[in-house]
Amino acid sequence: MHGFLFVLQLFLQRYYVDGMSHISVEQLRVLKKIARLPLERRKTMPKMKTHRAAAKRYKVTASGKILRRSAGTKHLLQHKSVSRKRRLAGMTEVSETHLNLVSKELPYKKYSR
Repeated sequence: MHGFLFVLQLFLQRYYVDGMSHISVEQLRVLKKIARLPLERRKTMPKMKTHRAAAKRYKVTASGKILRRSAGTKHLLQHKSVSRKRRLAGMTEVSETHLNLVSKELPYKKYSR
């Protein structure tokens, strides 16, 4: 708590001039919220959350490629040829255009192997 009081004192010295407060109400709310947090929570950055639906849909290979299932394999299969169904059966790599979008949903993808 001592470290936070020092930071609060510096903050007030910077924004409190000649008895007139230049701190907005929102800044005071944030300071009070920070003061209530335990010391170890104030030091660390918050963890990023993995998008759970994306984590279930995609697989990350050892080299870092992201694989997905092929579309068109769940129903309406009677009019599709056997060779087409066989070609669609495996996993395919996510395209370059979608790679950034999927990577944002999987922030810890290098640890998900």
